[in-house]
Amino acid sequence: MDELGFGVTGENLHCGTPINPASPSVVPGGSCSGSAVAVSAQLVEFALGTDTTGDLRIPASFCGVLCFRPSQGVVSTLGTLPNSHSLDTIGWLARDPHILSRVGDALLPAAACGLKGKRQLVFADDCFELLKIPNQKTVDVIENAVRTLPYGFQPPKHINIGQYISSNVPSLKEFCEPSTKLQEGKSALKALCTVMLLLQRYEFKANHEDWVNTVKPKLGLEVSTRVLQAVNFTDDNIKSLYIVRTEWRAALKNLLKILEF
Repeated sequence: MDELGFGVTGENLHCGTPINPASPSVVPGGSCSGSAVAVSAQLVEFALGTDTTGDLRIPASFCGVLCFRPSQGVVSTLGTLPNSHSLDTIGWLARDPHILSRVGDALLPAAACGLKGKRQLVFADDCFELLKIPNQKTVDVIENAVRTLPYGFQPPKHINIGQYISSNVPSLKEFCEPSTKLQEGKSALKALCTVMLLLQRYEFKANHEDWVNTVKPKLGLEVSTRVLQAVNFTDDNIKSLYIVRTEWRAALKNLLKILEF
C-alpha cells in the first residue's frame, strides 16, 4: 500500500511493492495495492480497502478484479486513519461478482434492513467515451458479468453525467477553465476532479499537518510530492469547495430518484 494511502501506483518505499498477478511487469495500482494483489492472486476471496480518490478502483483495474465503492458514509470508517474525511469510503474487491454482491449483503445497511430497491445499472456514457476502447465493448463486458448474478436487473439506462453536472451544480462554474476547448460536460467533469483534489489536500492538511511537520517522515517520491502539496495548501476559498460538494450530492441524489422511474 502507498504510504498514508496517498498514492496511485501501489508502491511503498519501506515495504516494497506487491507483484501484480495480472501483469507482473507493471505496478499493481494504489493505494490499496495489497488488497487488490491478494484477490487477484487468489490468496483470498475478497478484501476490504479504503477509497478516497480511486484507491480501490485503480488497483482493481490494474490487477483485473472487481471492486465496489459505496457512497461516502454508507459503511462506517470508524477505526480508520482519515486521509480526507469528506471523501474516505470503505469498499471491497473480489474476482467473482457473486462474492462482491455477498460482501455487500453483509456490509450495506439497506441489505441488513431487508430493503429491496430496483436493481439497475446506469452508464455514464461520456465517461466511458474517455477510454481508448469502444464504449459499447465496456458496456457489454459489464452487462455480461451482471447477467451471472442470481437476481434480475432492470434494462440499463444511459446518461451524459458531465452535462447533468454542468446544469445542476452551478457553483462548479467557478472552477471551470475560462477558455477551455473542452465540451461543456467534459469541462464540468474536469472541474469536479479539481474540486475533489483540492478538498482532499485541505482535509489531509487539517488531519496530518502537525504530524508531518513534527515527524518529517521519509516517503516515496510520489507520496512525498502529494503530502507537500497538501501541507502547503493555502487556498482561501474553502467554502466554495464544500458548496460544490453539497450541491453535487443533492444533484446526484435527485438524479437517482429520477432514474427510478
